[in-house]
Amino acid sequence: MNKNIFLFLFYFFSAAFLYPSLKYYIDSADTLQYITIAKNYSEGNFADAVNSFWSPLISWLLVPFIRLGSEPVFAFKVLQVIIGFFTLKLLFYFIEQSNSGKFIRIALSSACVPLVLSYAYLFSTPDLLLLTFYLWFVSLLKNKRPYLLIGICGVAIYLTKGFGFAFFIVAFAIAILYKAFEGEIEKKKIVAILVRGYGIFFLLCAPWIYFVSKKENHLVFSTAGETALNLINPKINPDPFDDIHYPFENGMLSTPPPHAISAWIYPNHLIESRWNPFVSAENFQHYLKVILRNIISVGSFHFGKDTGTILVLVLILLFAVRKADWKSMLKENAFLLITCITCTVLYTLLITIHRYLWINDVAIIILFSAAVQKLFLWKRWAGFAALTTFIFLLLYSPVKSIKENINEYKEIYTASHVLKDKYHFEGNIVSLIDSFPDMNHRLSHLVCYYTGSRYYGMAGEHNVSELEAQKINFVLSWSHPVAWLEKNIQILKVIQLPEINLTVYQINSGGN
Repeated sequence: MNKNIFLFLFYFFSAAFLYPSLKYYIDSADTLQYITIAKNYSEGNFADAVNSFWSPLISWLLVPFIRLGSEPVFAFKVLQVIIGFFTLKLLFYFIEQSNSGKFIRIALSSACVPLVLSYAYLFSTPDLLLLTFYLWFVSLLKNKRPYLLIGICGVAIYLTKGFGFAFFIVAFAIAILYKAFEGEIEKKKIVAILVRGYGIFFLLCAPWIYFVSKKENHLVFSTAGETALNLINPKINPDPFDDIHYPFENGMLSTPPPHAISAWIYPNHLIESRWNPFVSAENFQHYLKVILRNIISVGSFHFGKDTGTILVLVLILLFAVRKADWKSMLKENAFLLITCITCTVLYTLLITIHRYLWINDVAIIILFSAAVQKLFLWKRWAGFAALTTFIFLLLYSPVKSIKENINEYKEIYTASHVLKDKYHFEGNIVSLIDSFPDMNHRLSHLVCYYTGSRYYGMAGEHNVSELEAQKINFVLSWSHPVAWLEKNIQILKVIQLPEINLTVYQINSGGN
């Protein structure tokens, strides 16, 4: 801590400076679901708070902020900055353990500050917390900490994201087998160690499994994986190499449950189409294409014009000129590699999104800190050139992303309050289908969140009868023609908000 005190101060000062400009930005409607769940916990609505899709830990951590009266969207940013401190602390520890020179350590550690700040401020999801627990998991294995503690870490990973259940089972087994192969533990003790680690893991997971299973009326660890599998089926996403599409994009209205903004609080209930990739040759072929697409995505996340490419080039050079150093470096980071490979392989079986695989970005930094030191020892100029290029690429993306999102969605916040206070915007809301469904879905959720309204989803002309049945009060149009709406529905008022490219229609659908 003392060695990096100035970097931590730089981190917190930078976070405080950026907070007013980035506190409005929301990357995903998922953020609002975690906030909704946190509100339910804070208000004692435990039956509504328990959710088999959205894991609970990040919402639990939000509860104290909500109980203190903080605006939850803004409080989420503060929580992320706090989590980022622990991420940096672990990251600095691993860079220190690489035995690289002081100049290399300071340069890489300094460049990690904007990276973690971008994770914290631009992604209000549990992924930063999960990254922190991944690093803790690696440090526990590397430092030969008690398997009881490793099991507890596995529980934390599972309660952060449902994916953690499968991850821990696989990664822990591989790590123990590796330890036995390397002679760190006796082979005859493998079973006993696995029993102790898995025993505490399953014991502490059991209460949450009980609650979600009771709510879903069958045994379930998490519905996130099943939902992802059903989402990639050929009926919803026939082209595996296209962007992932969701059923709501085609116009699907759903009544929000109590104490929720929208039905998106239960995505597993919205994706009704089921499939099995192994029941036919066509399904299996489609699934193989999905996996291939995911592998290509992983490559694009880390090995394009990115730091991963520099690491690969350095490793190739070291393999050619200093093979012994190359092998020792990989051995020293074996548990980190096990964690990265397990995480990546499991995600490629379903859906890959960059934030799911931040552990790979961090692993690249840690591996590079060791590799570039060995390159410096071989040819100083080569090490300096590699380090300079790596630092530039490491800084470029987060700094660019932070700059692009300064005050992003601040006008959404302001306009939402204008809608609520001046135009009495409230009740049941839909948005119109357009060419940017992800943004539509996110911003419509955000408007409904700020105004205390209920979002019923995206509507098209085929949903006219549903607008009346659901007693919709207002329609949001994000720069989209609405001739069919004016033709089929009586419009009471048109509200133009050009600063956010939004037109709001108050309609007479029987609910006014």
